[in-house]
Amino acid sequence: MTGPTYKKSMYDDPYRPCLGKAEMFFSPERRGNWNPLPAKILCYKCNHRDECLERALNSVPPAHFGVWGGLDEEQRRAVARCRKGECGEDCRHLYRESRVA
Repeated sequence: MTGPTYKKSMYDDPYRPCLGKAEMFFSPERRGNWNPLPAKILCYKCNHRDECLERALNSVPPAHFGVWGGLDEEQRRAVARCRKGECGEDCRHLYRESRVA
């Protein structure tokens, strides 16, 4: 018989793809030439993507730079506007479109 299982928090997971790669996800000093695509690719493969995005959207103040849950700053602002009912659309399309094929 096995013991109870639980979903680890992203911070408890030593195998999360972003671990040790902060420069890839958060580069405010290189904003002009920073490419978020490599970080988004890692997020696409991560089991904690939803949790990460929710933490970024719900943090006070909200996360303003970098890639969180596969979304960059502009995409997260759009999701936040949609959640407030300010865009007139369903924001799920932003999440789907952010997935890297």
